[in-house]
Amino acid sequence: MYNVFMNILHYIAGPVLGAVIGYITNYIAIRMLFQPYEAKYILGHKLPFTPGIIPRRKDAFAEALGQAVFEKFFNWDDLELVFLSDSFCDRVCSQIIESLKTKTNTDAKKALDDMPDDVRDRITEEICDYTYHSLIRAGYGGLARQVPPMLRDMINQRKFDLSRFTPEHILDVLYAGDETALKDMLKGIYMDFMRIHVRPIVESIDIVTQITSKMKLMTSKEVESLALAFCARELKMVIWFGAFLGAVIGTINIFI
Repeated sequence: MYNVFMNILHYIAGPVLGAVIGYITNYIAIRMLFQPYEAKYILGHKLPFTPGIIPRRKDAFAEALGQAVFEKFFNWDDLELVFLSDSFCDRVCSQIIESLKTKTNTDAKKALDDMPDDVRDRITEEICDYTYHSLIRAGYGGLARQVPPMLRDMINQRKFDLSRFTPEHILDVLYAGDETALKDMLKGIYMDFMRIHVRPIVESIDIVTQITSKMKLMTSKEVESLALAFCARELKMVIWFGAFLGAVIGTINIFI
């Protein structure tokens, strides 16, 4: 009976021991990627392999990640497509209309002062042109010739006082309550402006630095959590593959 037990132990000890060693070895190796988060010292001497590989190389990892994201996933061309997309344009114009409804007269003057000259001129001409054609359609030809120049001068010289009117009243006067017409005008202005200026705008956005800076601000534990959120299953498979490989090697050793 004893001999039978020893024979069984002889055949299972190698594979079991190999599996345990393979499992533990891979588990420790993966943990060493992320931990410890900080350097450890004994008697003033830093222990080797501390901190873990990723915490030790976090800044370099952040820079490499930022560059990779920019080159492979989201660069200036992608950002340009976003700014020129219909959905983005529609969203911007909708927000402008909502802002116009709530802005005060002082806000309107400041907004005009802060606009680039070409944008302000384009908006002024669009408003005057729309007012002219609206008066013509309404049968007020005389006013159609007089009002737009006066309106243009009021806008350029800031000679307007909207304090007696709510923004909603002003929009109703200019666009007869038709927000679709207002949005179409804003879309035209936005798209004409962005087609000319979008490239310098997107190139002024340093995507690599933004991603790198965000990554460097993360703690080592947050980096570990981020990595595990994406590949926890795969890392577990690596650990169990170590156990399997250890068991195979242990089995082979029985017959050597």
